[in-house]
Amino acid sequence: MTQPKIFLVPFGGADKELAAFHYASGLSQKFGAHVSVLHVLPDPQDFFAPYYALYGAPVYTEKTLDDVEAENKKLKNSAEEKIKTASKTAKPAEFSFHSATGRIEDAIALRGRIADAVIMCRGSNESFTDTVGGVLTACARPVIVVPPGEKPSPYNNRVLIAWDGSIEAARAAGYALPYLDGNSTVRIFSRQDGENRNFPLKAQELAGYLKHHGIKAEEAPAPQNSENMTAQQALSAAAAEMDAGLIVMGAYTHHRLKQTVFGGVTKYMLYNADRPVLLAH
Repeated sequence: MTQPKIFLVPFGGADKELAAFHYASGLSQKFGAHVSVLHVLPDPQDFFAPYYALYGAPVYTEKTLDDVEAENKKLKNSAEEKIKTASKTAKPAEFSFHSATGRIEDAIALRGRIADAVIMCRGSNESFTDTVGGVLTACARPVIVVPPGEKPSPYNNRVLIAWDGSIEAARAAGYALPYLDGNSTVRIFSRQDGENRNFPLKAQELAGYLKHHGIKAEEAPAPQNSENMTAQQALSAAAAEMDAGLIVMGAYTHHRLKQTVFGGVTKYMLYNADRPVLLAH
C-alpha cells in the first residue's frame, strides 16, 4: 500500500487550529510527507451587492473593496506567520503555505483532490458540519478531524475501526491502510447499543481482509457497562480503553437545502471525540 505523501491542512488563523498542523506534521515525519497548509479568504466582492451602471456593468466602491482586500492580506500574513512559528516545534518533513479566495468548503475540496488526506481542526458550529460534509462529498479523500488545541497527542499506531459492513465503513477502512502496519494495534468496533448487530460483513471478515495486508486486528471487547451506553458512547469508551490514536469510521451524510445532515453517531464523534477521527463517505 502506497504511503501518504501529501496532507492538506486548512488553517483559518486561530491558535486552536494549530492542532491540525501539529498532527499532520507528526504524520509528515512518519511518512516523509509534505504538509500543504491552505488559508481560505472570502472574496472581497462577495461582501458587496454592486449597483449597475450603463449597459448593466457592475460597479463597486473601490475604496471599500480595497479596504477588504487589505484586511484579507493582513489575515493571510498573520496566518502564514503563525504556521512558520509553529513549524519550528512541529517540525514537518516539509511544508508549504497557500491561500485562496472563495467558499471555504469549495476551496478545500478542490485542493483536497490532490492530497492524500485533509486534516482539519474540529469546529463548534453548524458551518463546520457543512464544511466537513461538503469536503467529504466533493474531494474523494478522507478527512481527519483533530480536537482543537496547540499540541495534540501524536499518532501512536493504535487504531480503532468502527465497522458495520457498509460502503462508507469499507472506504474508511481502505483509506486507513496506509497508516497501519504489522506493528499497529488495531481493534474493530462492531457493536451498537451493547449488542452485536446482523451486519452484512462481520468484524471477523474485516480482520481477515486486514490480515492479507499483514495487519493483525481483533474485535474490540465491549466496554464496561456498555449495555447502558448509546452507540457513540460505547465507541468513545472503546477508543479510550485502547488509547486509540485514531478512530476510523464511515460518515453517513446527505444534503438538505445545501446543509449537511450527518447520522447520529457520525455527528456525535465529529463534535465530541477526544482524539482524531478519520472519516470517509
